[in-house]
Amino acid sequence: MQDPNTRPQRISMKYLANELMLALNLEKGLGYTLWQWLVHPARATQEFLYEDRRRMIKPIGLLALILAVATFVSLKVLPLGEPLWEDVKQDLPTEMLTEEMLQILQFLIIGMKKYFNLFFALSLPGQAIATYLLYQKSGYNLAEQLVINTYIFCVQTALYIVLIPFLSWAENVVGVLFLLSWLAYWFYALWRIFGKSVGQTFLRLLGIFLLMQLISQVILTVGMGGYGLWLSL
Repeated sequence: MQDPNTRPQRISMKYLANELMLALNLEKGLGYTLWQWLVHPARATQEFLYEDRRRMIKPIGLLALILAVATFVSLKVLPLGEPLWEDVKQDLPTEMLTEEMLQILQFLIIGMKKYFNLFFALSLPGQAIATYLLYQKSGYNLAEQLVINTYIFCVQTALYIVLIPFLSWAENVVGVLFLLSWLAYWFYALWRIFGKSVGQTFLRLLGIFLLMQLISQVILTVGMGGYGLWLSL
């Protein structure tokens, strides 16, 4: 007969929650990780890449958590679905578009509105490549640049999560605040991490943004082209 003291713990919701937190390293480090990357991005970069990364949530786990929360908040707050499409459709030259093109646009507009942060996350590879190209002398390889940009993206998305619930109160004000905070933090992170002057950082940020848009556009075009081809079959 098995000793009761050696029996495994009975499965409960608390047990499952603890296992999830362990898998994502959330039992320690969530607040610490976000705070360090928000306020001390250069120190956070050195700590995670070269010192002791055990205190921080791993970038993939943090990205998955942040995207899940941001998507949930977006679905609860933003106007979505057919009402959104009908409003957009009024401004489109529908007589000049085929039914397939309208279906693609409907899928794209509603999908991007619903899952804005998921679509934006697709730009991370392009953002990392652009940062690597424009900061080659920094000594960070492409994989390290991907980690750095993932953390930057997570902080930007956390700012989105904090601000978006107030959208219904003052849509224009919240939109401007988010854009300014998003750009300001991105600039601050690059400036602190790579140590360039304010002017050089601004020019590199502009270059990263343009390259990121180009790469993202290529990915989006290929994806929409494949979707359109599937519809025509």
